[in-house]
Amino acid sequence: MPTIREMISFHNLERQIYGRLVSLGNPITTSRSILALWMYLQFIGVDLLTYIRDCREDSVIEHFISEAGSILQIVRAGVRPMRERLGIPYTGSMAVEQLNLRFFYFNKDAIARGMDYILDGIGTIIFNPDMNDSGGLYYNRVAPNAVDCKTLLIAFHDSVPRKEDILEFFGRRWGHCIEDVTIEQTPRGVKPVYGRIVITSEALVEAIFNNRPVLSMEINGSTTTVRKFAPN
Repeated sequence: MPTIREMISFHNLERQIYGRLVSLGNPITTSRSILALWMYLQFIGVDLLTYIRDCREDSVIEHFISEAGSILQIVRAGVRPMRERLGIPYTGSMAVEQLNLRFFYFNKDAIARGMDYILDGIGTIIFNPDMNDSGGLYYNRVAPNAVDCKTLLIAFHDSVPRKEDILEFFGRRWGHCIEDVTIEQTPRGVKPVYGRIVITSEALVEAIFNNRPVLSMEINGSTTTVRKFAPN
């Protein structure tokens, strides 16, 4: 069981970025929400935190902050993004696949749960200035959602495979392992980009990824990026 001091040391990067957000004039509650969002993206393999740590240009950081505000409007308020304003070029450049506001709208409920898991868990240390020198043990009393822990995020780079193709692909490699497949619903003429797969067990998710944060799979000719969903 780690001590609070060890957890503070481990999350020193996040504490520094939180301080920078506040120093740039963002309210405390907004800064916490933005950092929780960025930490969630870090959990699923989209590393904004390292870039932001190393960036010396406040004007660039402001672009990331502005995009985070647009994302939070979707995740927290359920605002549907407009088709002509989907781009988040700064945040999206950190991912290997296409990442725009549709991703956050499609996954908004579970992303909100992931952010709450961070805020109510390790966030109690990161955002608490009075925990600078505590040697007590750290207990995370917050558990991630059980279904989220079995969920994979998928993004299609070119063509979109059918659900049957996805079931067959996973079945050939890992047997009967899929509980559900959901593909993004889009307007007529707009190609789906995102989807979710629920696997039968969290242990199998770990076996599929084998300590890798992101996978690339070729499913019936479609290059597909796959990520774990829940904070670990």
